[in-house]
Amino acid sequence: MEDAATMMAVVKTRAGRGYDYVRVPRPEPRPDEVLLRIERAAICGTDVLVHKWDPLAQELIQGLPFIPGHECSAQVVDVGDDVAGISVGARVCAETHIPCGTCYQCTHGLQHICKNLVLFGHRVDGCFAEYAVIPARSVYPLRTDLRPELACLLEPFGVSLRGVQEVAPEGDTLLVNGCGPIGVFAIAIARHAGAKKILAAELHPMRLSLARAMGAEVAIDLNEVDLRQAVLNETEGDGAGCIIEASGAAGAVTACLGCLRKGGRIVVLGNPKGSVEIRDVMPDLMHKELTLKTLHGRRMYGTWEHAEALLASGATDISPVITHTFPMSRVDEAMETILRGEACKVELEPGR
Repeated sequence: MEDAATMMAVVKTRAGRGYDYVRVPRPEPRPDEVLLRIERAAICGTDVLVHKWDPLAQELIQGLPFIPGHECSAQVVDVGDDVAGISVGARVCAETHIPCGTCYQCTHGLQHICKNLVLFGHRVDGCFAEYAVIPARSVYPLRTDLRPELACLLEPFGVSLRGVQEVAPEGDTLLVNGCGPIGVFAIAIARHAGAKKILAAELHPMRLSLARAMGAEVAIDLNEVDLRQAVLNETEGDGAGCIIEASGAAGAVTACLGCLRKGGRIVVLGNPKGSVEIRDVMPDLMHKELTLKTLHGRRMYGTWEHAEALLASGATDISPVITHTFPMSRVDEAMETILRGEACKVELEPGR
């Protein structure tokens, strides 16, 4: 018989590669927190870094032992004494960003870049478990009956949505560099937003095929062609009017600047793997009068509402991006599938 005081969870128990799936105490909500029963969780690139025990991951997390995961859909099963407006039984998602509520950013509508920001699944235990606790201020109540496998993707989908909104691709040529989940979500959203032509650039054939399925007219295989030359060939020498850099690859920002049309717009969504160096400063930066934007997550909670409406209406179908679903007990197998390049978005089912 299951012990109500415990739960099964994915735990990073030690330095080195891999996770453990073990029984741990079930958390109890503090006065300002809610207790969530996780319906479905999705794996983010940072969760893979923690699995590998990458140096960047070691800087991100709070210390060991630690429960990772921050993309999820859930049901509220308990609320703290000070929580108002969130009821037991409500279906919700977790906003990764936990703002302090008092800094300049929080008091000026920029809670998502709070000065004292804490990250769910990084600095506090996350959602790769049967249950999780999170402050009520970081809970997004679902407005629709969106299926768990889609609802748990609202967090990353919202990043892509903001990226597309910032570059405003309607009637213009868009280059998406990097066709992992964030990139292919952006392609689907840009197609719905009325992009005139979408170019997708990627090293992996499976991801390029998925980019085409999501709406890209041109697939640029970076194993075979030079990115800049390919983009110039597709734009009559002008360059793309807007670019979303979603790969995070070393040198990707510099490469994308060379592909941008004069007066164009570029948004960086991928986390650069190393220093960003602009080699051709005058032609690729100063003379272009470009707009460069970086993003850190979703706006709380306007982005979430727009993202849910898009998915719930069927206007944007991202189900092809979910290539694998594993029981949470097989989390290491899920991680290795991603590392072998065989998957795009992978989800985990708790309690199995």
